[in-house]
Parts: sequence; C-alpha cells; structure tokens
Amino acid sequence: KSRLSAECTARQPAALSIGARPGDALVPVALLARLLRALPGFADAELPPWVRLQLGHLLPELGRPDSPSLNPLRLRQALLWLLGHLGSLHEGVVVIDDLQFADEATLEELPALLAADTQPPLRWLLAARTAEIPPLLRSAMEGGDSLRATVVRVEPLALSEVQGLLDSLSLDGLDAAEWAAPLHRHTGGNPMFILQTLLAMGDGPL
Repeated sequence: KSRLSAECTARQPAALSIGARPGDALVPVALLARLLRALPGFADAELPPWVRLQLGHLLPELGRPDSPSLNPLRLRQALLWLLGHLGSLHEGVVVIDDLQFADEATLEELPALLAADTQPPLRWLLAARTAEIPPLLRSAMEGGDSLRATVVRVEPLALSEVQGLLDSLSLDGLDAAEWAAPLHRHTGGNPMFILQTLLAMGDGPL
C-alpha cells in the first residue's frame, strides 16, 4: 500500500502526501495538525481572524484560541475553509498513508473533510493495513456511497510473483527459484516483508 501510494504521488508531483506515525493514537489531532501544516502556503497564509482563532485549538503557533472550550462545528467550518482555499494548490490530491496509526480525533473529522464540496474538488487517497483499518474509518466506508469512495485491496504476492520480484532484484548469490517458496511462506507474500527479510538475512544468501 505504501508503494502504491508513493507511485500515485509520483504521478502527481504537486500532490500533498503525509502519513500517520506510530504513537499518533496517543496524541489527539496529531495527524490533522500534520495535514494542516503540510498544506501549501499555510505558513504564509492570510487567515481570517475567526479561522485563526479556531485553529489555535490545534496549532499553538497560530495564537490563543477564542475560548478555552472547543466548538466542534465551528472548528470543522474552519478546517473546511482552509482546505477549500489552500488544498487546491496541490492540484486537489491529498495522500494519507498508514491510517492504522491515526488518532481518533482526526478520524472523527476525516469523513466530513472527505465529503467537503471544495472547488476544485479535492481527491483523497487513504491507505491502511487491511487488518488494521480503524473502526471509525471502516464505518464511514460502509455507511453508503456518500463518500464516493473506491476501495482498492492490495493482495499479497503469489508464489510466482515472489519469484518474479526476486528475479527483478538481480542480487548476486540469490537463487530466485530456490528462495521464492521459503520467502513466500515466511512473509505471506507481503512485498515489504520480503525486502525487509532479505535485508535482515545479511550473511545468508546475499
């Protein structure tokens, strides 16, 4: 999934690409704050006072918020304003990888951001490990067609594809035909695990 996300980003050089990180789940709005800071022109943007005050709840560098208590509706309006004015500068493509690490506060806001009617429309590519899709995101995906989402499942490599991958690496001392089956069993056909296993083998077949 990460390789697929990276290739999509490479085809859209101006795309905005970020990722959730291990530990984000312990920090409310960690991923959302990362997304906002990554928006093109954010650091120098002329924000309306009401937007700046609302976003101050997420981004301390914007100054003190207008009240100590958070107004979720007003904050969402500020987020949508910001995406509508700055998101389109990245050709309307936003890529977020590793959502299995995301914090719940960001995941609660994500469906509204995905469904936002910005002009030009934003297109989103979200990636998560199949077995670890956050429940909040899964509920949004299964809640009908309001998100107009297309789900792409990246299946593991078959045995023949593992051998093809090993052949393509052209590594000295690695017999692709000999190592394809054990690597397939060991990694379940996950390309990233295959490459990591080869690196970890060190003084083995390489």
